Amino acid sequence: MTEEKSLDLRPLDKVRSYLFQNKKSIESLLPSTENPVQYLAQAFNFVCQNPVLTQCSIESLFQAVKDAAQSNLALNGYMGEAYIIKYGNQAKFQIGYKGILKHIYNTGDVTYAYANPVYKGEHFKYQYGTNEYLEHIPEGREGDTDADILYFYGILKLKDGYTAFKVMTKDEIDKVRRISKCPNSPAWTNFYPSMGCKSVLIRVANTMKKATKELRESISIDQEAEFGSLNPSTSERLEDKTAKMTKALSERLGAQQSQTSEPRANSSEEIGIKSLKKEKVIDAEPMQDDIERCPDCGYEVSVCGCRKQPSKEKEIEQIDYTKIPYPGKKKEK
Repeated sequence: MTEEKSLDLRPLDKVRSYLFQNKKSIESLLPSTENPVQYLAQAFNFVCQNPVLTQCSIESLFQAVKDAAQSNLALNGYMGEAYIIKYGNQAKFQIGYKGILKHIYNTGDVTYAYANPVYKGEHFKYQYGTNEYLEHIPEGREGDTDADILYFYGILKLKDGYTAFKVMTKDEIDKVRRISKCPNSPAWTNFYPSMGCKSVLIRVANTMKKATKELRESISIDQEAEFGSLNPSTSERLEDKTAKMTKALSERLGAQQSQTSEPRANSSEEIGIKSLKKEKVIDAEPMQDDIERCPDCGYEVSVCGCRKQPSKEKEIEQIDYTKIPYPGKKKEK
């Protein structure tokens, strides 16, 4: 029995040792009011409560703790500010519903912000447009389960009077869960209402005119951890990826156009006769036929008309210029 216990504690000892050996890295990310030793103890306690995280690489686990520290969010499952989720052999930081709320209020511009689920039988009405409104009268009945949820909604009101809300159906939230890299993670399995509220509140927070750096970075790290490259949230990363895609597409289209835009010989050049503009005949192999052709235009002699109606240039060439007196020269008597 003692031997099995030592084997179970060995990975946790490794995690604890690695975390506290790199205390300075965490201390540089936390605000001055936070105690790094206490924060690391809280992070280690989170790992103890979720021992599956010991199966992840120690480097990815420490990076998740660093992301949480940089976001100034507590790694405490009961507080709901932040989590560490296992994706394969990698540990990833994920922001919680209350973590989103904390960053929203830290902007200093928010009067109130919240999100709620709507269960069957509750009074709920909303309307988008010029006369927007939302009404919800929760009943708080006992025995309601996740299957009884119909909607999620999030509301945000700023001090300047700006108000926004977003409503998502349960099917839409379930779709968000399905495209997640880990739809059966402890966060979705044990805290489904909170994850639904977080999803809808993120969409409302993205409409804020002013968002703190912590809020933008936390949402970005969270979305990339959960969805990969499907949902980059910061404009910088989105513009960078869009620019790369645009450049690659332009290069591909340019290569295709260069292949298709090579000039082709027209039919008049292929048969060795003069073009429709009656330019100089291009050198080519002589026609292998018995038709007599005009040496000037290349058409049949019977239809060209060059010999029947000589041009003015030919008439001028036949004039004897020696007989034309110079201007102002007197005529000899």
